[in-house]
Amino acid sequence: MLPLLEQQQLPAGWMQTSVRGGEMGVRNETHHLILQTEQIRSSNQRDPSKKERDQWEFKLIDTAANRFTTCYLLGTVSTKRHAIEALLTAMETVNHYKWAVTPSHRRRIALFRERIRDECLIHPYK
Repeated sequence: MLPLLEQQQLPAGWMQTSVRGGEMGVRNETHHLILQTEQIRSSNQRDPSKKERDQWEFKLIDTAANRFTTCYLLGTVSTKRHAIEALLTAMETVNHYKWAVTPSHRRRIALFRERIRDECLIHPYK
């Protein structure tokens, strides 16, 4: 299988995780986090006769040095291309803000979540 993102496209400190079906992601070992998109199907609730449409759910997963794992659902994007663009933007966002707060892991993850929601073209959950 070809890599989803070419290595030269990945910002410093990031590596692609294994790609499984409708799921793709990247990992940053330094910050103990994974950015992941997963393909989901949502039905058209206004008109049940219409086919389901694809969306991609965007997540930040805090691995906290393998002591525990917390998954934060950040929003959705409408196509695979947008999912890849959101991953690239989110990686750059994390790299840009990585030193913006004190070394508290929890505060850094909260900042990353906020900045990613602000800077990525994702539809937030209501």
